[in-house]
Amino acid sequence: MTESLGIGGRIVAIVFLADAPSLHAAGEVPAPDVIKIDVEGAERLVLAGAARLLRERRPVVILSVHSDDLDRDCRATLSGLGYSVTGIDRYVLVAVPEPPAAGSTA
Repeated sequence: MTESLGIGGRIVAIVFLADAPSLHAAGEVPAPDVIKIDVEGAERLVLAGAARLLRERRPVVILSVHSDDLDRDCRATLSGLGYSVTGIDRYVLVAVPEPPAAGSTA
């Protein structure tokens, strides 16, 4: 949500931030089908915060990573959450949910 107001003859925009998993859990927004993440080095934190959403709602994830270590760690995290991860550029990953195993109720 964004609001604007005049301060000293200038228009100032105020942007209210909230994390998508919390908004979804509160029923304020539907679950996303695709998530694009570009957070300049905070990828581990974002994936940790979104883990429940990723496990339960299974959106496609497009993730910019900013080092080889982050690439390796994010691939491992997403794989552990049941995603197939492909690099489409040096530091851009696409993670697609793997189909449930045969006989699985997931």
